[in-house]
Amino acid sequence: MGFLDHSTNNIIIDAVLTERGRELLSRNNGLSIAYYSFGDDEVDYTSIKKYGKTNGKEKIEKNTPILEANTNENLALRSPLISLNSRNIRILFIPKLSTLLPASGTVSISSFTPLVGQTDNRVKQIQVISTISSEEVTSINSLVSDERYVIKMPQNLIRLYNGNTFVNPIDTDTNDVATYEVSTIAYEQDGITNSRSATFSIRVSPSLTSSQYQVFGNTSDKTKITTQIEVQGASSGSVAVIPVIISQANL
Repeated sequence: MGFLDHSTNNIIIDAVLTERGRELLSRNNGLSIAYYSFGDDEVDYTSIKKYGKTNGKEKIEKNTPILEANTNENLALRSPLISLNSRNIRILFIPKLSTLLPASGTVSISSFTPLVGQTDNRVKQIQVISTISSEEVTSINSLVSDERYVIKMPQNLIRLYNGNTFVNPIDTDTNDVATYEVSTIAYEQDGITNSRSATFSIRVSPSLTSSQYQVFGNTSDKTKITTQIEVQGASSGSVAVIPVIISQANL
């Protein structure tokens, strides 16, 4: 959905189906909308920090463009608003998701089958943490402490891997983007309690062939494919985007 501003006192909502919604509608077996979300992707909150709360709020209201509804669910609602089950608690800080492993933040993985004695770089481990960097707080409110992470990745290139098997996604959309859910565990860092962490592994998709490097490969180097993984906190709504470089040559 998108809000259309016609400079009147009326609020007009433009509602469209996403590509996934159109797919479900085409099955003709009933389509019921059970949930909806709001987001503020277009809002630049740095105006408040730059001009102060009163003037910054006024500049946001006057200068923020109104976005049309987007039919691609992977592009829409990048900054969702979250719902809390308590009205009496004020949340001052939302935890931020960051990549702890690999330390560089970028995952380098290979589709090359190693020779005997060589390191197998087709599987790489990733660790994501949700914590707060602030001297004013020492604990994340339990209402926004992420018990689960929602992970999205292009399954034609990479897939979630556990032990010796590929993990089945909970959903795959029309763009071949697979969605997974992983549980988190408590992670103590810098005295911040209620921080959470999850470690998972990815592996190059078995459907990725040498000829596909000519299609998805980088313009300057067709032996490498650049893609990304998106991790979102189920409670906080915070998002981490992890760059992934797939190499056709052994790393």
